[in-house]
Amino acid sequence: MNIKTAFFLLLLICTPYLCFANGNDIIPFLGFELFLIVSFLVFTINIKLNRKAKLSLVLTFIISNGLALMLTSDLPYSKNILLINSITLGLPILALLLNYVILKRYYAEWSSKKRLNVERNE
Repeated sequence: MNIKTAFFLLLLICTPYLCFANGNDIIPFLGFELFLIVSFLVFTINIKLNRKAKLSLVLTFIISNGLALMLTSDLPYSKNILLINSITLGLPILALLLNYVILKRYYAEWSSKKRLNVERNE
């Protein structure tokens, strides 16, 4: 089994857990969620951070999705479509952007301090 097949199998297994209702109302939400997952993967692969920082971003994504699921699991989907979609899509995006800004600032300061130490030692 190649990586693409395993990824799509995992995606198909996880998809029912994202559903809050039956019917046509959920289809756009699943499309948005799929777009969020794919854009997260592309973003994580293409950024220039080390593996620890990327792992931190992955954990942030997983935790924020879990938190969004906990916040919206008791709400009826048909009555709270906008709220559920906003929380489920917005919370992971905001958490990732905040974590990315913090990590970028931290690693920029760390690399500048490292450069200063190397220059002083020479």
